Amino acid sequence: MPSLPTHAVAALGIGACFYRPEIPKGIWVIGAVCSIVPDLDVIGFRFGIRYGDFWGHRGFAHSLFFAALLALVIVVLGFRHGVTEMHALTLWLYLFLATASHGLLDALTDGALGIALFSPSTTTVTSFRGLRFGFRQLEWGDSSAPVASQSCRANSCGFGFPPYCWRFPSSSCGCTFLGEGFL
Repeated sequence: MPSLPTHAVAALGIGACFYRPEIPKGIWVIGAVCSIVPDLDVIGFRFGIRYGDFWGHRGFAHSLFFAALLALVIVVLGFRHGVTEMHALTLWLYLFLATASHGLLDALTDGALGIALFSPSTTTVTSFRGLRFGFRQLEWGDSSAPVASQSCRANSCGFGFPPYCWRFPSSSCGCTFLGEGFL
């Protein structure tokens, strides 16, 4: 299942398509933040908003319309004339794709009801559960699956963001990460 860091990395990957050395680095940070914003909808649980509701988790905030709207608001309020070497429309496209990637990545997971990708025009949820892209599905107890731990040892192959990181049981860390399908 995609995590907040995974969404941010996806946005930075999308940013590579727009990269020019003259573009301020803060633009890539804004894109990474945009990719995380849709998960703020979990706040609704605290206020009694149910999972399947319009404002519920993986609802409107995960839609393409929301992605377009968020990108538009940021560009109009902060970057109406664009930034160095990036026209406002190009900036909008980057921020839109960074935000939209969140819903698309979440639609690939098995653990939910789906995503309201085309909200508000339809109440149908979208899921790409069957897609595996050649990666094998990891099962509980799978010895090659990454293991969450509180700390990474200096001599182990690991990566992550505090307080958790992922350790790979195999001695060929890069092979396990890239070849056997971390996703």
